Parts: sequence; C-alpha cells; structure tokens
Amino acid sequence: MAKKPRLYLIDGHALAYRTYFALTRTAEASRWTTKSGEPTAGTYGFTSVLFRLIEEEAPEYLAVSFDTGRTFRDDLFAEYKATRDKMPDDLHLQIERIREVVESFGIPILEAEGFEADDVLGTVATRPRRRAPTS
Repeated sequence: MAKKPRLYLIDGHALAYRTYFALTRTAEASRWTTKSGEPTAGTYGFTSVLFRLIEEEAPEYLAVSFDTGRTFRDDLFAEYKATRDKMPDDLHLQIERIREVVESFGIPILEAEGFEADDVLGTVATRPRRRAPTS
C-alpha cells in the first residue's frame, strides 16, 4: 500500500520565538550574532528545525505562515494580547531573514491580512481533501 502524502504546516512566528528563546536563554547572547553584529539565534534555530523536519520526515507538502500584523481580534477586543511582551528587537530584525530562508527553500508562505498565522494554518488543515483523479 502506498504511503499517504503528508502536509506539514509551520507557524513561522511561533517557531521563531521558540527557537530564539531556547538558544538565547541557554548561551551567551553574543554567540548568536555575526561578526558584523547581525543577530542570528532565531534564524539559526528556525533553519535547524526546518532542516531536521525535511531530512527526518521528508514531507510531500510543506508550508509556512507568518502573522501579518493587526487582526480582526484587535478590532473586537481592545485588550487582545495587551499583556503579551513585545517581540524582542533582535528577533524582530530576524523575521525577514527567516522569510528569506523559507523562500530560498521554495516553501510556500501562506498569509492573509487581518489573520494570524494559526488562523491561516487552521483553515488549510481543515479544508476537505481533494482526491486526485484515478485513471
């Protein structure tokens, strides 16, 4: 029996946060910068996880989604994420580099203005499967 193709969906901001904090909390912060001072912990961590996923799982389909900013929840609830800390400046600087990594792998980036990455990924994950025509 043939292996069913699998779709892997990554919340780009969530993975960047997780890897950034995992690396910066356990090592000297200066270790995670280039000689020119560009921060790299989030980029390195994100890319490492992406490599591992591709090598170990060999997904047939893979996509990444990133938050795009203000969402409909901000309009509905003024206090939405009010208690959440602001993204660290050095991680914020790495998001564009992380997007470049994803694009260089040819991985689709799924985004929708006014929605968070997990909203987009949840929509994709719950869409009905389309069957390929049989011959």
